[in-house]
Amino acid sequence: MTQVLTIARLTILEASRRKLLLALGILTIVVVVLTSWGFSRLPTMSGVTPAEVRLASSQLTILVAFMFSGVLALGSTLVAAPSIASDIESGIALAILPRPIRRSQLLMGKWLGLALRRKGSS
Repeated sequence: MTQVLTIARLTILEASRRKLLLALGILTIVVVVLTSWGFSRLPTMSGVTPAEVRLASSQLTILVAFMFSGVLALGSTLVAAPSIASDIESGIALAILPRPIRRSQLLMGKWLGLALRRKGSS
């Protein structure tokens, strides 16, 4: 487990130097602000009863949650793939994997580090 946490820590440090994470963080903030603005506008629509506002809010909440989960999955894939590929190209993976560490531990450490970094930037 300590190997996974060490790789997670190093992945967070590596990911913090990339501009892609900054761009994803900014885009996430923009989407959250626009979604909040859209939800705040629902009660002010003319000719809409409070029951219709509640119904629309519940349906939009499910839709937005589904869309955010898809964006997070795609975003994490776009961030993780270059991270692992760059380790293979630079030879870091060749230096790490012969050690007493399983490939699954390396991938779990990368995933955990990117997940923690992504959660911290949102």
